[in-house]
Amino acid sequence: MVKEKSRLLNWLPIWIVAISMLMLFVIMGTLAFNDLQRGQQIEIQTLREKSAVLIRSFESGTRTGMGMRWQQEQRQRLLEEMANQPSVLYIAITDRYGTIMAHSDRSRVGQPFYSPEQIRALRVSDEEQWQMTYFIDQQQNKQQAFEVYRFFKPLKRQANYSEHRTNHHRPPALAADEPPTIIFVGFDTLALDAAQAKDLRNSAILFSTLLLLALASLLALFWAQRYQRSNRQLADSKTVASEIIRNLPIGLITTNEQQNITVVNPAAEAMLGCDAQAWIGQKSDQLLPPSWNDKTTRDQAVIEQETEYPLANGERLPLSVSIANIVNHQGYLLGNLFIFRDMREVRQLQADIRRKEKLAAIGDLAAGVAHEIRNPLSSIKGFAKYFADRAAQGSEEHELAQVMAKEVDRLNRVVSELLSVVRPPELRLQLTDINPLIEHSLYLIQQDAAQQQISLRYQRNPQLPMVEIDPDHLTQALLNLYLNALQAIGRHGWLAVNCAVLAGDKLQIVVHDSAGSINADDLNKIFNPYFTTKANGTGLGLVIVQKVIEEHQGHIVVSSSAQAGTRFEMTLPLQQKKAKGD
Repeated sequence: MVKEKSRLLNWLPIWIVAISMLMLFVIMGTLAFNDLQRGQQIEIQTLREKSAVLIRSFESGTRTGMGMRWQQEQRQRLLEEMANQPSVLYIAITDRYGTIMAHSDRSRVGQPFYSPEQIRALRVSDEEQWQMTYFIDQQQNKQQAFEVYRFFKPLKRQANYSEHRTNHHRPPALAADEPPTIIFVGFDTLALDAAQAKDLRNSAILFSTLLLLALASLLALFWAQRYQRSNRQLADSKTVASEIIRNLPIGLITTNEQQNITVVNPAAEAMLGCDAQAWIGQKSDQLLPPSWNDKTTRDQAVIEQETEYPLANGERLPLSVSIANIVNHQGYLLGNLFIFRDMREVRQLQADIRRKEKLAAIGDLAAGVAHEIRNPLSSIKGFAKYFADRAAQGSEEHELAQVMAKEVDRLNRVVSELLSVVRPPELRLQLTDINPLIEHSLYLIQQDAAQQQISLRYQRNPQLPMVEIDPDHLTQALLNLYLNALQAIGRHGWLAVNCAVLAGDKLQIVVHDSAGSINADDLNKIFNPYFTTKANGTGLGLVIVQKVIEEHQGHIVVSSSAQAGTRFEMTLPLQQKKAKGD
């Protein structure tokens, strides 16, 4: 709906201009038509006035000539002289039957000028009347004529033109009371046609100019709309591109043709630990590894090549880098594109897969070994107890038998721990308040901590929600971490446990101790089976902890430094997700 409304608003100016132009054309057309009519009326009025002068002059001359007893020849000559005026085609005098009594072309005297019916159709008036007609000259050429006529009556009719009469006309002698004669003056229409042509030409020029202006306005408005729409689409495309770049979970850096950095997205800024604003405009070969810049000269793109990027803190960040040239449709190089992603999580997943594969192999081995070892161990323990009972109390034989039994128990415990690592624990999930569980787990080591003068810290948080866990297995995992911490601290230290809710649906448990830092090389191996730095350790305690946390659909990470001590951060979902098919 909003899109259609926006489209309607975009076309509204064009419709307004089109309607305005149409109204302007109507107004200008009306004015032009009125101008044409007015020009024609002016020209007609001019011809009428000119004809009126000629007619009245002829009347005056005729009447004067009658007083002076002019003959027909003299009136004919006067008529011919007056017909020599510019634009005058003819002057004719007819009787009431349309017979020519006098004509500027004397050869036509006595011939019919109009039929009696046409004469009777003329408007009888003392004023000059006009009409448009056609004139045939001596060369039989037909042309349009503007004809003015008026009825008039001389004082005395003495004309005699019997030599020109025909069998179809009356004798020329007329009585004084007969209807008046009619004088016709014909003008050529060149001036009238020229005036009309000029007005039409001016109107055509005006309309053509208006049409061109209208078309130019519409075209300009259309292109303005196209330009605005293109700008809007370009702005939208830039916004979409910038949002995509800004929200990409992978790092992205672009350069221009001068190898100056133009874009550094937030993911790249976070990965490389750089300031995007400080990098933009700088040369890429000054900030990016040389191996990256060497590959920009290749015509073929670099796809998913793993490398390491040195961070400011001295660490080397594993990255998967893709490099490509940005080329326009004409083949010109516009810059380079660097896309990279952090491989630490991938490598951690790979390490987890390798570890699980190793555990699976150990599990297969452990299952067979446990079966083969436990039965002989039972027999050995039975013989050790037999010899201990047969030997005197306190004797060397009795002590050796006791040592043998203890070692058998230890070996059996190692086999049990091994089996617990390779076999997924059977979790008995239930909604549990985490506060009493942690307090209970700390209570179990309270005596050992007091003997080593190690303080235990935990602040009950009543705001913590219920969490779906197996209390026994989680308690066992916490005890393993506590015991490792007590052994690492030795004497005089502290052990703290903190709980918090993350992202609304996860619980974080942090076990933090004051023991010294773990060696960086050992930090990546502590979750490996049988890896231990203790003389009497089995190397399976932390493996069990990790197994329990993973079975709860969580994960555990460790960090250690000489100043802050060692932190184990365990993150568990508040509610376990059911597997499909359950």
